[in-house]
Amino acid sequence: MKSYLSKFAAFFLVTMIFFSIPVRISALLRAEQGTVRILLTELDQSRRIEIGLFGSYLLNDQISFQSGSKLTILAQKNRILTYYEGAVIQSDQSLVLKRFDKLDEDENGLRLNSKLNLFEGDLVITLSEKGMRAILHIGIEDYLKGVVPYEMSESFPIEALKAQAIAARSYALKGLRKDRDYDLTDNTNDQVFRGFNKDYQLTFQAVQATAGIVLTFNDEIARTYYTASNGGQTESSSNAWTYEPEAYLGVWDDPYDKQNPQSMVREFRLSRNWKAQKRQEIYFENLLKELIAQQIAPLGFDSDPTYINIEEFHKINAVTPKFQNESRLMTQMEFLLSVSARNKSRPQQEEDISLFTVEEITQTIPSTISPEIRWGKVEVIAQPIKLTVDIFPHIEKTLELSINVKDNEIFEVIEEPDAFTIRASRFGHGVGLSQRGAEWMAKQYDKIYAEILAFYYPGTLLQTYQTTPETRPTLGLEYLTTPGPVPTATPRPTLVPQSTESQPGQWEVVISGISQNSSLNLRLLPSITAGVIDQLYYGQRLLVLERVEDEWLHVRADGIQGYVMESFVQPIP
Repeated sequence: MKSYLSKFAAFFLVTMIFFSIPVRISALLRAEQGTVRILLTELDQSRRIEIGLFGSYLLNDQISFQSGSKLTILAQKNRILTYYEGAVIQSDQSLVLKRFDKLDEDENGLRLNSKLNLFEGDLVITLSEKGMRAILHIGIEDYLKGVVPYEMSESFPIEALKAQAIAARSYALKGLRKDRDYDLTDNTNDQVFRGFNKDYQLTFQAVQATAGIVLTFNDEIARTYYTASNGGQTESSSNAWTYEPEAYLGVWDDPYDKQNPQSMVREFRLSRNWKAQKRQEIYFENLLKELIAQQIAPLGFDSDPTYINIEEFHKINAVTPKFQNESRLMTQMEFLLSVSARNKSRPQQEEDISLFTVEEITQTIPSTISPEIRWGKVEVIAQPIKLTVDIFPHIEKTLELSINVKDNEIFEVIEEPDAFTIRASRFGHGVGLSQRGAEWMAKQYDKIYAEILAFYYPGTLLQTYQTTPETRPTLGLEYLTTPGPVPTATPRPTLVPQSTESQPGQWEVVISGISQNSSLNLRLLPSITAGVIDQLYYGQRLLVLERVEDEWLHVRADGIQGYVMESFVQPIP
């Protein structure tokens, strides 16, 4: 005990002086076998990073910290400062926090900026033009624990989760790079990575059960792209991104995705006997009237939209595929419809009757005044009108059927006795495994992960790779120079109080649809792709300002406003 305290005192004696530790940049670029380097985009350009150590770590190969220590990293013009318990450690352009294998602790990783999830790896921080950039070096299997539950729901069947784990593992290994200091980003540019949350036990089991298993094609790791929902047909990588064609990433129908009631679909219903009433219907009618006017004007009918009426839709079809190979990604929609409008008519010239005889005028004077145009009554045009309208952007935007940023939704028309339903589907690029399709294969048809992968990546093989990093030495007590405080429980942010009284039409709810150790995103707009304003937590009270479409709530947590899905909260009696 005496020796331990003497080392502790010696450290503070040294660190009372501001000191610098250089780090070789070349050491930051190397990745160990079995690891993947993840660019943490949420920390990009940060000037301050709070780090909680929940394992034994070594800073710049010089100073060790035990589990429970808290560090503050600050960016300055030409250096990075690390603050710990009053001591200041200066690094030049970069620093490295290197993890040792755990002793008896349940956890072994980092928590960043008081977030709940654990980042189980080494952290490399370098200066950037506007702050710092952070890259996590993490074992591939640990990495997947922070990917699978954020790419596929914990509620999915275990076989679907296993298929997802293998696809994500293959994607990570295929994405290893030698031309830069990171391999993948932590967002949808590659795979969403949020760190490990022990509440997601089923996804953890899926990762463990498939450890090391990857998909290969021609003795190389396959490019295992995957998507949320393909709309009933897979898309090829060459169609989606003009990549070189891959035999296992082609175009074929997917009945499983189409049958899954949870697949993303948006619909608009048009009655055959048309009468525009709702806002979308009026916008749509105005769009069609502009095109109708161009066709009926040469026929002698009034092109003024005020006097054009759509009487009945006879036929609607999605036409003109964007690609070949039996693609059902259509670009236009044809409408056959009856229309009424005012017809032009000219008054007949009245004969002049004279009571007196007048000498015939042999020289006539040409008239410069055109006969006045008169309009008849509005009447149905005998011949039906045929219109061709671009789906992107006209149909998609006017009928509010957009699902993706990219114009790649699959449009189809369902004919009914008294109406037509225009349906848009596909959430994501549509290439490779459909997560909703995989869910339905496992849930409804009892397919195992090998069958799911064989359907979405035909011709590929399942093989086992070495994905476990080499064992590192543990950091014994005798090497500790900076003992940290006794490790505490997982940090939990203080809940934002809800003190605003509800007004008529408003009500209070409490967050209950998440685990007690996780968080709920408060979003800028009512969409799962909208930006995140803040993190909300289990048991937090919110004031609902209004209910918006698609089961979203506009809420307030005192001064903070945003949107959450109604399924994650319950009313307070």
